[in-house]
Formats: sequence, C-alpha cells, structure tokens
Amino acid sequence: QVAALPAPASPSRSLGACCPNGMSPMTSERRPGSGGSRSPRGGRQPRASGPWDDPSGEAAMAAEGEVQEEALPEWDGSGPSLVERSFMGHLNSHKAFLEQVLKTSQPSAVAPGAGQPACKEMAAGLPIEAARALVLLGPEPDGGPWRGLPAELACLAAALRLFARLMEGRAGAPDEGDCGRCCAAARGQSDLPAAALALLQSDCSSSSDARAERLEAAAGAFGFEVRRVASASESLKAMVAGRPVVCCGLLQAYVGVLEDPETGEELEQEVGGHCLMVVGGDLLGPSYVTFDPFGLSCGEVAHWSASNLEAASPVAWVELSPRLQ
Repeated sequence: QVAALPAPASPSRSLGACCPNGMSPMTSERRPGSGGSRSPRGGRQPRASGPWDDPSGEAAMAAEGEVQEEALPEWDGSGPSLVERSFMGHLNSHKAFLEQVLKTSQPSAVAPGAGQPACKEMAAGLPIEAARALVLLGPEPDGGPWRGLPAELACLAAALRLFARLMEGRAGAPDEGDCGRCCAAARGQSDLPAAALALLQSDCSSSSDARAERLEAAAGAFGFEVRRVASASESLKAMVAGRPVVCCGLLQAYVGVLEDPETGEELEQEVGGHCLMVVGGDLLGPSYVTFDPFGLSCGEVAHWSASNLEAASPVAWVELSPRLQ
C-alpha cells in the first residue's frame, strides 16, 4: 500500500517595496477579498487537477468503467474512419459558428435600405502587439517621456504619440514631437496650458465629476475632441465604425502589480485613484486592450477583461479623438 502524500503547503512570499511615479512604498500580501482591482499582468491560472486530487484512484476507475461500457461500434473499413468522422463533425460545427458570426446580413427586400449590414468582426481598434509598438516604442532610452508623470497626463501624452503615428500627414493631427514637448512642459511646469497645470497639481481625492472635468479640460487644451461616454464599450463601437478614438477611464480602486525583473517576485500596491487608456478590444467579451501607465518604466499595454475593469471601480469614461481639419 502506498500512503497518500499530503498536499505541499503554499510557500510564503516576501514582497519588496518600490516607489513608482513618486508613490510611497507599500508592502502587502495577496488578499483574495481585499476589495480592489488587481492589474491583470500577474494573474494566476487555476491549478490543474491530477492524481493527487484523488489518492485512492476511485474516480479514475469509475471513469474507465464508463468508457468501457460505451464502446464505439466497429469500423467495417469503408468510408471515413470513426475518428475522421468525429473530427470532420467538430470542424463543420466550428465552421458553421464562424460563418454565423462573420456573415453580413442582407438588406430587407420589403423595405429597401432599412437593413443595416452587421459588422464582419467584433474586434475594435488596435491589436495588442500593434498598440505596444505604436505607444511604447520611441527614441527614449529609458521608456516613454511620460515616465513619472500623473496617470492622467501620461495617458494624454500617450494619446498624442498614438494619433501622431496613426494620422501622420493628416491636417490637424498631432505631430510626432508633441508628446515629448507635452511631457517636458509638465516636468518644468512651463509653457503648459492652465488646464493641464491644474491636472498636474490635483490629486485623486476629488469627486468623480471634478476629476473628469479636469481631464476633459486638459485634453481640450492639448487639441483633442472630447466626449463623455457611459462605458468604454461605446468607444469600442466607434472604433468598429472606423473612427480614430481612444477612451480614458478614471478608476478609484486600482491595485498595481510590479514584478522584480531579477527574481520574478511581485509586489502589489494599492494605488486607489488611477487612469488608463483603452485603445482597442473585443465587443463580444467585452475585453479591452489598454495602456496602463503604472510601473517602474513607462507602463505597459495589456488585455483587461470586463471583470478586471469592474473590480477597479471606474467612475468616469472620457473619449478622445484628434481634431482633424
């Protein structure tokens, strides 16, 4: 007889302290019910089941017995084998599902022009790899020029860079150098619009309406068209329609995650008030491709699910678009 081995105890983790973007150091351990959002960059995958979950092997024996009872009929050698038929059946079902999703509806014959063609896909805005290249890659050796600035200003600066590269050559589009000039002015607090200066000097303890109004005023001063929306999904629909937009979300329960590049250990920091920018996503989830300025360098571009955003307690959404002529 082999004795069942006890499940190994979870090792305790020692988390260091960091001070990104001028924040005070804080050390905290993971608390499943702590009430804040956790940045999705360090999400844990569920533990795979294995023989240790059933030391006696009774479940495996029962499953084997059920398989033996449901024996497949024998193949007589003519036509496709049973395995090939099963594979083709699954393939046809997947094909039918994709055709249903991607199929374009036809206008009604009874009421010409009344029918609207459906979107061929629900993906909106930028794919994550394209967003990383357009937002994060630049001539700066130490990351984006917004490093160390408040999250709202960092998102505005990143939006300037993004639209400058997407709308290059269009009248009224931002210039490639606007992002760097904006960040340099913010650091020196000179040649900065009054609305942007107010955003720089404010904190996240104000009401949600006051935070949104300051962001809208600063965005307008930097040349953006501004629109308050109910959720980021509204901006995803605008992206599907081909409009050049991004959407800044103001959060009040953000928990940032930092990772030590040498040891791989993670540090959770309860930030609270924060801002991130949605640059793409998928309406079927919905899920979002977001620029998050939190971090030791210039932030990151990552996938956020609807539940990730809900846990971060968004209080306002502000849509930005370039003021094209």
